[in-house]
Amino acid sequence: MKKQSSFGGKFVNTMFLVGGIVAACTLAVVLALSARTSAAHLAIVQRQIEEGIVSKGQALAKNHALALRGLTLQSGFGDIRSLVEQTVKEDPDVVYGLYVDAGGEAIAFALRGNELGQTPPAHGLGGFASERSAWRRLAIPPRELLALEPETKRAMRLGLDLLEVAVPVRGEEGEVIGSLRYGLSTSRIDVAVARAKSEAALSLTHSVVLLGLAIAAATSLGLWLSLRQRGSVRPSLPTSS
Repeated sequence: MKKQSSFGGKFVNTMFLVGGIVAACTLAVVLALSARTSAAHLAIVQRQIEEGIVSKGQALAKNHALALRGLTLQSGFGDIRSLVEQTVKEDPDVVYGLYVDAGGEAIAFALRGNELGQTPPAHGLGGFASERSAWRRLAIPPRELLALEPETKRAMRLGLDLLEVAVPVRGEEGEVIGSLRYGLSTSRIDVAVARAKSEAALSLTHSVVLLGLAIAAATSLGLWLSLRQRGSVRPSLPTSS
């Protein structure tokens, strides 16, 4: 009788041990798969939004370069400044716009100062402290100021991580007569990634809770069945011949 009871206790303990190991392994696998899926999803979200901002910036710069060609040849500097300033003012993704001539002098420079905690610049370079060298606030190396070919890259400007799109403006014979550059905010990427992380964390929490409840229910059922089985077992008495 005592030996049977000892065997039953060992069986229950072994069942709990095996169940605990299975539960821990299952949770580890779920967490690993969820982390992997979440990382892949975040990468896709970031890439899609970044590609959308880049496409928008490239289209904007190329279209404006066509307009700036005629304005530059006609010395329409007032219209050039108006175009760049209006773009920065109306497009929430554009942090700054810069147009320089073939000599690297700024013809137009507009900055979205309110978003940077700064005082917005006055309209036109005449109201800017540095006038034609206003672009130096962007810390662009002089050798890179005049874009000879279309270029898109990530750049640190004004203490911000931005997507920068630069395109050359060409004259009638294909010569470079100017260069247009727009800095695009990546804040939409940060917001989307933060939202995706929050949703992934919430989904993972729900999955872990549901899995934990399922494991607890299965363990409780197994314990109840084991105890019931132990109660139904009676030691067999030796029969007299």
